[in-house]
Amino acid sequence: MATMVKDQAIGTRQTIIEPQADLRCAPAAWNVEVHTFYGAADSVAAKIGELQNNLNDLRAYVVAVDGNEVSTARLIERRTLDDESCTVMEWSGSPDTDLGGLINTAILENRGLHCSGEQVKAALRKTVDLHAVGTAPAPA
Repeated sequence: MATMVKDQAIGTRQTIIEPQADLRCAPAAWNVEVHTFYGAADSVAAKIGELQNNLNDLRAYVVAVDGNEVSTARLIERRTLDDESCTVMEWSGSPDTDLGGLINTAILENRGLHCSGEQVKAALRKTVDLHAVGTAPAPA
């Protein structure tokens, strides 16, 4: 939304841009979950398995791994919650890439205004070569 404001003192007009929330994503735009685990691969895998998240309720999610020799990110996304399949995008590269920081910054800078998944995807695409690798069945 743009609002025109007339400055009475000097008689000029300014355009003030007011942020608007994307109503399609209102429930999930700010209520984002981020889980971080450290440790050996088998320990981390067990912790991920214990998560009580219902992936069926998510339109998009990211699994990012910062390793000693390589970092990877995999974004799984549905256009709508009713889609029966997901697009899978991934990147693999330098362990110097701070995937966790990149994702956190995208979520915090979004300030709950837009779809968080879209903002994270845009930040990843801007920073790394995130590319589609195929489709997968949606979580049941």
